[in-house]
Amino acid sequence: MDEEDSNSDWSDEDGYQNGSPNEQGNSMKMDDYEERQIRYIGPITEGQRLEKIRKYWRKKYNKANTQKYCYTCRQQVAEKRLRIKGRFVTKEQACEILGLTQDELLDNVKI
Repeated sequence: MDEEDSNSDWSDEDGYQNGSPNEQGNSMKMDDYEERQIRYIGPITEGQRLEKIRKYWRKKYNKANTQKYCYTCRQQVAEKRLRIKGRFVTKEQACEILGLTQDELLDNVKI
């Protein structure tokens, strides 16, 4: 083998030799150049999209962790309404489900 053949094993086609650019080659590979180009996702760039996503998650987090309003009048109305298995039902629906008459239904305190 020649000395030139053994040196060709050390350099690649982009001009890199032992991990560093030589005098004849470029200092940047084409892959690096393509990665540095601005990528568009729809009408916005990738960076703008990431910022929009971060803003969305911040708003969602803040909305979930803020104080929630509790209306006592709504709670009282909900407690008075007739429920079966946690669902609100009318008297007619309760009679059908339980197989009772309306008089029996009104007599039962605990359903």
